[in-house]
Amino acid sequence: MRKWAWSVVSIGLIMVLTLAGCASGEDKREQHKNMDHENMNHGEMKHGEDGHQGHEKGGKGSEVTPSVSLKTQKSKQELIVSLKDHEGNPVNQKDLVKNHERLIHLIVVSRDQEVYQHLHPKPEGKGTFTVTTELPSGSYQAFVDIKPKSLSYEVSPVPLQVGDKKEPPAQLKPNKKFTQSVHGTTVTMKPTTFKANQPTMLDFRLKGGEPQQYLGALGHVVILDEKAEDFVHVHPASDKETRFATEFKKPGIYKIWAEFKVNGKVNVFPFVVNVQ
Repeated sequence: MRKWAWSVVSIGLIMVLTLAGCASGEDKREQHKNMDHENMNHGEMKHGEDGHQGHEKGGKGSEVTPSVSLKTQKSKQELIVSLKDHEGNPVNQKDLVKNHERLIHLIVVSRDQEVYQHLHPKPEGKGTFTVTTELPSGSYQAFVDIKPKSLSYEVSPVPLQVGDKKEPPAQLKPNKKFTQSVHGTTVTMKPTTFKANQPTMLDFRLKGGEPQQYLGALGHVVILDEKAEDFVHVHPASDKETRFATEFKKPGIYKIWAEFKVNGKVNVFPFVVNVQ
């Protein structure tokens, strides 16, 4: 069952951060995926509503089943999220609690983990939520991050195919440095440990501007394993620091996407780490 507390990750973390193209801000596949972030209004949220919490992929006790499909008309793409309870009834807007200012956080990651999007579908009725996007042809995993009012829910990957292109599995290589630069902002990640089954604090230091409130927090972190199956969405440990607490349960290679809003613009800083 999904847990709403300091982030617990069914993962393991060690060494370091990757994605060469993004380090210079030139990787369009990763960076142009912030369309939804940049066009939305980022209001304040009282953290007492849901706290600075992580959302862990759990077992098979979920009472809500999401599906994700793509509708294309001319050059426009629309992602459609459908939610149903264990009896097949639609799970509507009234059945969900806002989590960091949104009813749904939809994370879409390509199989090779080069494309990353964090979107926020809007309710259309009858358990359906939609959002426009732009995805290259390929295979994806979608993660529907929601907080039902009275039903249990666990975030699990939902396969999504765009076009006919079949991509190979991710072959992630851990970074040798913990620093990434995107659009004039440099972010350095300083973890306390890269060992499995030990509490870890991910401390992010920003240069080039001060972090601004974004969806009720100073930043957001998403972590996936190399197979893009184990998902964690982490929020800062406090209102004033860009520090994220988590714990990785298994060794392996994982990718971290750190999202920060600086000078009114949200950018994604990707890191690849190896946990022992």
